[in-house]
Amino acid sequence: MKARFTRGSHSFTNQKGPPLLPKTHPSITSSLYGVFPFLVLLDRLMSVLTWTNKDPFFNFITIAIYMTIVLQWSYISIIGLPILISLGSCAIIWSVSTVVEDLKSEEFPPTLEEILDTLSNVSLRIEYYLKPSKVFIRMKSSDKVKLLFSLFLMTPVHVFLVTRIFQTRTLLLITGVGFLSYHSPWATATRNILWRSVLIRKISMFATGLEFSMVDKNLEISYLQDYKVIEPRGTGAPITSNPNGKILEFHVIENQRRWVGLGWCNIMLPFERAAFTNEKNVECCVDLQSFKFPHIPHLTGENCKWKWLEENWRIDQKFCNYNKQDGWVYYNNNWEDPQYQDSLTRFTRSRLWTRRALVLVDQTDD
Repeated sequence: MKARFTRGSHSFTNQKGPPLLPKTHPSITSSLYGVFPFLVLLDRLMSVLTWTNKDPFFNFITIAIYMTIVLQWSYISIIGLPILISLGSCAIIWSVSTVVEDLKSEEFPPTLEEILDTLSNVSLRIEYYLKPSKVFIRMKSSDKVKLLFSLFLMTPVHVFLVTRIFQTRTLLLITGVGFLSYHSPWATATRNILWRSVLIRKISMFATGLEFSMVDKNLEISYLQDYKVIEPRGTGAPITSNPNGKILEFHVIENQRRWVGLGWCNIMLPFERAAFTNEKNVECCVDLQSFKFPHIPHLTGENCKWKWLEENWRIDQKFCNYNKQDGWVYYNNNWEDPQYQDSLTRFTRSRLWTRRALVLVDQTDD
């Protein structure tokens, strides 16, 4: 029984091009062939640590085995430790020897392209695994000093947690599971969700001494995607120098229907769009005078300040292609077939109102 190297089973990238063997020096080729078995083993190890392997259940089995060993160490150390060491050593020796023996056989000889592809896979996986550490490398010297000073001040808290709250077994369990599952999709998603919380960021700021933005830019964009964000330059409006300020242009579509005896009015059918909607035909206000600024859930009301940059709402002439002063676009009874002139076959109409406002996010604590 052999752990056979299967062609393409370890591929993480796919490189195409002319054959490299005729263009490569024989000494380099020989060195690459000699180190290739260890590259295959390292590639398999990094695929497990980075969760980029084809069988994610193997990762869960690894975590389950680690948890079992840590939780049942009092029994394993007495009864099963010699057996565990023997099985682990045999598994490692078997994997290395069979891979080396298989690669030396003539049945599945690896090509130079496969060797370079495996080397590229290893470098990419190592780079991906060490990506979180680059955050500390790119830190300013002042931030590194703050972090070390904060860790020094938090040392009594760490000692208290280790000696009074958590047992050594619990710390090993949390550390090991976190190490093995750090790059898993569900762990990454959990960290992203937790980081959206302002409370988590404040706790991190207190524990590390570093300054973190209290506004999640991705979440902010998701809540403001229904509105047009305008760059401050060229707007002609007085803009604050605060970098957290944004100019938004609100778009409200006014819809009307023609009724016999009433003419054009904002009374709509129950099953159709409302009288005032956004560009997605979702009701945004009862009328323009009652329009309210949107609520951003990840910001408190005290820290999010709004201010109109224009005194009144104005009609957007682009909506009607500059054909009418009042901005109306006329449709048939089903809000189809747009035209810019009223006629007896037109029963609905719409026009676009716009108004610019400034939103200022104050990150200072009250």
